[in-house]
Amino acid sequence: MNDDPKVIEYINAAQSHQKEIMLTIRKMIFELVPDVGEAIKWGTPVYSRIKNICYMAAFKKHVTFAFYNGQMLKDPDGILEGTGKMMKHIKFKKIEDVDQEQIKKWILEGFYV
Repeated sequence: MNDDPKVIEYINAAQSHQKEIMLTIRKMIFELVPDVGEAIKWGTPVYSRIKNICYMAAFKKHVTFAFYNGQMLKDPDGILEGTGKMMKHIKFKKIEDVDQEQIKKWILEGFYV
């Protein structure tokens, strides 16, 4: 685990409900991917393992959690958004929106498949 203090600064600067969402996602990533790299890139927390895999970003009304190769993820319910060829994302407005089991599946797919 490469724990970046700048990421903690980014998360702490967010609104309280966004902070809770980002800390929850971050915890899942660290638990599932012990050798994950964490850094601020392009102004947001980015998580990598050999290459950039996913990022999260706080916006005014939501947190976006995105996968750089999101089109490769299994999404039979069409939850992931994005019109690009590669990147897909999901938006969370409150912690209750975070389906931890589904997010864990995508994290494992994104990092290990």
